[in-house]
Amino acid sequence: MYHSSPQGGHLSSPSSLTRRRFKAFLPILVALIVIPFFVSAFYGGGKSELTLVAKARGLYNKNGDSLTSDQASLSEKTETGVDIEDGDHMADYGPGSIIETAYGSPDDEYGSEPDVEDGNGPDEGDLDYDLPDADDLDTDYGSAPFSHHHSAVHQKPGKSLLDLMDFPDEDEEDVNTIPDRGDYRELFSLTTRDRRFIPLFIEGTGAYGPNVVPHPTKFDMWIVLAQRLQPSVMSTTYEQIVCTAGILNGVLICGEAFENLTMSSFVQGACEGDLAYYNNYSGARDARLFYGPSAPFVLYGSQSQHTCLGMWLQDARALLEPYHLEKPLAKLFSQATEVQRLPPLKGLETNYFIFWDADGKAYAHYQIWPRRSFAQLDWDGSVGEDLAPAAAKRDQVCVARYMQTIQPSNESLQQASNSLAITLCDRTNPKCKPSESNTFLMHIFHHTFDYDSHIVHEPFVMLFQQTAPFALHAISQRALWIHGRQALTNETGSPQYPDPEDIPTGHTERFAVTSISWKNHVQRYHGYIDDTMMIGVSVEDSRAGIMDVKASDLVQDLAFC
Repeated sequence: MYHSSPQGGHLSSPSSLTRRRFKAFLPILVALIVIPFFVSAFYGGGKSELTLVAKARGLYNKNGDSLTSDQASLSEKTETGVDIEDGDHMADYGPGSIIETAYGSPDDEYGSEPDVEDGNGPDEGDLDYDLPDADDLDTDYGSAPFSHHHSAVHQKPGKSLLDLMDFPDEDEEDVNTIPDRGDYRELFSLTTRDRRFIPLFIEGTGAYGPNVVPHPTKFDMWIVLAQRLQPSVMSTTYEQIVCTAGILNGVLICGEAFENLTMSSFVQGACEGDLAYYNNYSGARDARLFYGPSAPFVLYGSQSQHTCLGMWLQDARALLEPYHLEKPLAKLFSQATEVQRLPPLKGLETNYFIFWDADGKAYAHYQIWPRRSFAQLDWDGSVGEDLAPAAAKRDQVCVARYMQTIQPSNESLQQASNSLAITLCDRTNPKCKPSESNTFLMHIFHHTFDYDSHIVHEPFVMLFQQTAPFALHAISQRALWIHGRQALTNETGSPQYPDPEDIPTGHTERFAVTSISWKNHVQRYHGYIDDTMMIGVSVEDSRAGIMDVKASDLVQDLAFC
């Protein structure tokens, strides 16, 4: 119904007027809704996206909170890259690329938060390192004592190297995989988002041969000891560097400037004949940092007083700044002491490791192949008789059954890591009490292959008794595959191959296990299979990394002697 107006026109009804106003404002309303949507899509301006980018830059922690001033100071180490020159070889050691490798870029498929392992572990009061008698424990841990941990490790039965990696720009049928040995036990990091090993970043230099032990006073930091990358393949000077490092965005980063480790004075070179050129080399090489039952130690190679090259041992509390409060406690091996060996000696004595029995006595283990050799170690570096013959008969049976087959022409077995004591049951199990029947000494050795002058290491675990005669107890039947190991290509950055044309076809990167330790800051030498370990990894003598895994991951494939 319409009503006449005084001017003779017509007035709309209230409902008609409302419809016209709505039509007039509809374009504006649509614009207000659509424009912010496109702006957000174009700039990616959501808080979650910004937080993810900030995390990649080290500005936020894993919970999305702003970093503390100390953490921010540590993150500043990841803002610039450093180019390290190795002869004709250039390697980018910038943390941006390292973080992207470890975590992926903010736009890639890794958009979720990683499952981060709690590094604090049990309280110190919960740790009992006393080893009671065997009668105190039910020793039946079954034929498959670690079956409840199998889900933590990805198993690749019957897979070759071609199944474990991509060979870029190659037809798979043309790749001569060297060697193709089948089965591996692949290890995955508990910390990194993509579960690869944790890269090590030391600002201002490159490093390899890493050793990582818990810091004595800072429970979120670790002490890193590594060999500095030499400026060229012709260099004759070795340098060991040390720093305090923390894990930030999946990268182990030195939070302060590294220091060159100054060892005690070295003896003059006395190498002769074909080894005379070693007299021109200086500095400690292939240093190992590890804990014994009550103290940390550094073991390294240098010129020998008794042969050409030997091994030297020193209490780390007398050598490293983080232990300065404990320095007065360093009595034995407070000075560099050569670890001796009874004749006959080889010209190059290398790769020793130290182990301790259940009573805390120290021993030097010289070799595992072609036969074991070890002796008790005294405070002045002297040793007693070779104790291996007492265990030789049992060892020979175990080796014949379970040790890897060796081709003497281009293969060998080499000692690789330090030793740790491990109890083969869970710390959380109230029935699990360490004893002679379930606690053994762990060591990782390498099955080493030399093909086309390129060395490849396959790491295996062995256990032996912690009481005399220290016979072999178990040998793993699968090599350990560190997740992140790739085909050997130009991207590997191996200083051995400055010319990409020289890279042999079908090879994998040389991953060497250099050290093992417990991740928990109150553990030293002894642990259980549900404890977390840190494995030091050296890649092609040009870069370094760490793999944190449960100890049970390493003992999945043991064959018991």
